Amino acid sequence: MSMEEIKTIKMIPDKPYETNCDINIYDQVNGKDRKRCAIKMEYSKYDIQELIKEGYDYEDVVKYYEGWIYNTVRRYLCYEWECNVGYDEVIEILKNHVKKYFK
Repeated sequence: MSMEEIKTIKMIPDKPYETNCDINIYDQVNGKDRKRCAIKMEYSKYDIQELIKEGYDYEDVVKYYEGWIYNTVRRYLCYEWECNVGYDEVIEILKNHVKKYFK
């Protein structure tokens, strides 16, 4: 795979908990889904308050996590990626849990 290629993946989140959500990452090989890794997105009160102390607002926190997700998955897969299934659901889970700290 050349450096310019971008791999398409799927993200399948498990049931979200109050402080975290496990996300399973799949790609396709020969037309079949293959689980590549799983990451744990943690958004506890402590995690969010640390970002708030650094001056992050709601949008900054969401962008921080988007960057964290991208870089963490890229580190496990060792290539650039784009997601065609599940990314919006993962971000919605994050937003639903983070917004309560910005009321």
